Amino acid sequence: MSIRQEKWLLAAAIVAFPLSAFAQPMGYDTSALRILSDPAYLPFAGQFQGNTAYHYDETSANVFDSTGAPDYRFSTITSSVSQFMQYGLTDDLSFQFSIAYDPSQKRNDIFPDGTIESFKNDGFTDPSFGVTWRAIDEANGPMNLDLSASYQPDAFNDKSPSPSEDGSVARGGQAAHFGGAISEVMPQFTVLGQADANFFGSSDVDNLTNSTISKRDSYWTYDVGVQTQGRITDQFSINAGLTYTFNPSFNVMNLTNGNPSISNPGDTTSLNAGLNYHIVPNTVVVGLTYNYDLHGSSRNTFFTLPAAASTITRNDHENTFGVRLQYVL
Repeated sequence: MSIRQEKWLLAAAIVAFPLSAFAQPMGYDTSALRILSDPAYLPFAGQFQGNTAYHYDETSANVFDSTGAPDYRFSTITSSVSQFMQYGLTDDLSFQFSIAYDPSQKRNDIFPDGTIESFKNDGFTDPSFGVTWRAIDEANGPMNLDLSASYQPDAFNDKSPSPSEDGSVARGGQAAHFGGAISEVMPQFTVLGQADANFFGSSDVDNLTNSTISKRDSYWTYDVGVQTQGRITDQFSINAGLTYTFNPSFNVMNLTNGNPSISNPGDTTSLNAGLNYHIVPNTVVVGLTYNYDLHGSSRNTFFTLPAAASTITRNDHENTFGVRLQYVL
């Protein structure tokens, strides 16, 4: 069995997690178990729910040329503020909006001879508009079944920075998300399994370093995962989860000089954890969050440039620390 086949079997096992093993006893009333900060939370009709968060992210990796010789290593520090909002149109249908702003994203490239090049990005991410429909509610069935979709317009340009000019954090193209999740909410524990398909439309990148424009072809990514919450007391709870993302390769064309390339970003494994405290029970919750992302080896291959222009990135990982405030009005 190949490694990729093993990964798909693992993904299927996660999605098919036996929620029935945690089933509620007959007659158990789950209608009130929509718990703020819970991964299966959905607002009731007329409720407005918000999530305001700050994240501090550290990313580092090593870059090699096509011969395997060290090219440079980089480290990136990002500070970001995000806002998520959703409104319950009905008890089982909600509308969402989210956007993030990065006031500072600084990257340092450190070369073998000790020289350092610094780059900076800032600005808004593209906004996201979405809906979630609870097709099955565990109050009336064996579990929750949620179907969701969202859309990101191409609101801001993607600018790759130069040492003297700041870039942006937007991706320069449209995107869409389609997902499904099954969950079981119990008095002290919640488990949720999810599967998602993400479409990234073709996008343009302004390369400020050499004054060229690159165009990336559209592509799909797929992810599967499991999220949980354990409730220690009525006020304290702990979240934990795992997500695996399948990232395919895609074509890139430099529209200015005609140089084609292929980008293969490698798959991503993400671990997350969180600690929640209900300041006002099920109305105001403050939380601390942590994410660890491990990116598989990625490769950029150029066909019309010298072989050394192609690069391989290894040991690419990031740690994200956050604080968030969740509230319901």
